[in-house]
Amino acid sequence: MAQWRRGSANLARRAAMAPIGSGGRARAGQCSARSLVPRRGARAGGVPDVIDKGVDGVLVEFGDPDELTGAIQELLEHPERARSMGRKGRAKVEKRYTWDHIHKKLQAIYQRCLA
Repeated sequence: MAQWRRGSANLARRAAMAPIGSGGRARAGQCSARSLVPRRGARAGGVPDVIDKGVDGVLVEFGDPDELTGAIQELLEHPERARSMGRKGRAKVEKRYTWDHIHKKLQAIYQRCLA
């Protein structure tokens, strides 16, 4: 398994993809905003809430290395599609997942609760 992970990491670097862990939307958003590469993530936790499959990243079944490898290979073979997903992902993150946006949403929730 460790060898597969090293191979997967090398393939992901070649594909200019960045993983999203299940550490929450804000963290994933911060990670995405730093680059224009498509995200890759597993259909687990809050990750599917951040990635629109095929639009701004790829989603694979958690624990399925063959599906992950296929998704990465697909992006390597279609670099313009990968760049397009990266641009769309960054735009979505800048619109929805910055700390300023999250703060405004929380502030609105608090205001409604206090009203």
